[in-house]
Amino acid sequence: MKLRVKNAYGPQEDDPFEKRALFWQTLESDIVQAKRDNCMVVVELDANAKVGSNVICGDPNQMSENGRLFVDLVERESLSILNASPLCKGVITRQKIMKDRSEKSVLDYIVTCDQISQFLKSMKVDEDRIFTLTKYASTKGVRKIVKSDHNILFADFLIEHKNFRQKRPRVEVFNVKNTECQKNFKRETENNYEMKKCFNSDADFKIQCNKFFKSLNKVVHKSF
Repeated sequence: MKLRVKNAYGPQEDDPFEKRALFWQTLESDIVQAKRDNCMVVVELDANAKVGSNVICGDPNQMSENGRLFVDLVERESLSILNASPLCKGVITRQKIMKDRSEKSVLDYIVTCDQISQFLKSMKVDEDRIFTLTKYASTKGVRKIVKSDHNILFADFLIEHKNFRQKRPRVEVFNVKNTECQKNFKRETENNYEMKKCFNSDADFKIQCNKFFKSLNKVVHKSF
């Protein structure tokens, strides 16, 4: 199984239309290339795009221009927004609390090809903010804790992966060109009684040869 995973950060709503369109075109070209490479696709992104309640039930905002560009890409490439799945628990991916009001929106998404989405077991948006990304900083001795206003997305898939990679056979290599090793080999074989006595018996010649090569093998390992 070949899987192409991409993290992306979308353009702001107040960016020029050309800049926003270029982002989605670039993302789509990556997805198209992944398909050409026979890869399955998973994209996790802060899209800065609102798709509206017609796409994600409970989305408190109407579809934005970024959202329209995003949804068009999803439809063209036959992708699935997992936030819209009935297996997804939680909706709001960004919550910003200010003095006089709070803003809630859906801006972060997990998008997959249909080959992956069919194996979705569950998805969760951490609206309880249990796993919020947190930055710890210190300025002039004053500690400051800054929590992200984005909620973490979790997705579980029932995908079985088998590794078909074959193990390479181990190959024993001897440094036979090393002059010191050659001298050791010569010294070990010049007056080696164990090797000589292999042929000083009335045993079958094949048995004698096997004993000789066994002794020779020991000398080779010792010398090289």
